[in-house]
Amino acid sequence: MNVWVIRAGRNGEFEDFFLGQGIAVIGFGFQHDLADFAGMDDLRERLSRLPRYSGDSTQRVTASASSLWRFYDEIQKGDIVLLAGKNPQTVSVGRISGGYSFCPEITDLLKSAMYHTRTVEWIAKHMSRDIFDSDLMNAIGRRTISKVNRCNADERIRHTVNTYIWRDYA
Repeated sequence: MNVWVIRAGRNGEFEDFFLGQGIAVIGFGFQHDLADFAGMDDLRERLSRLPRYSGDSTQRVTASASSLWRFYDEIQKGDIVLLAGKNPQTVSVGRISGGYSFCPEITDLLKSAMYHTRTVEWIAKHMSRDIFDSDLMNAIGRRTISKVNRCNADERIRHTVNTYIWRDYA
């Protein structure tokens, strides 16, 4: 089982929506179903042709394609999600409960160019980062999606959440 960090917008502005709707959403302004692409190279090539990425570095296009592809292909049902929201002192913890969906209608709800969703069972909301091991919280960077590659991260997060909310969600 993997642990992922997903940001709720650049400044956490979509946190309440994510938590209330039981989802995680990303966009990068890319309004095409990711299931239509053969792989990340195909996706990167398509992104590089969009006016939004005109003049951008190859690195930025690759980073966007990588985030979209991870969200589509690498994140799996059962994986743990840490949601970086508005308050930098808290984190919400969830479990991916469904597959990828392309949902253009969500853009109208969010008033933002976000189209790609995953359903999430939010286990614990607005937990203080102080109760988690510091190496886990230091893994929360500025990227929209990142994988937490720390020793036994999933077990350590489950243990902390179970202790904090007094119930077992394993």
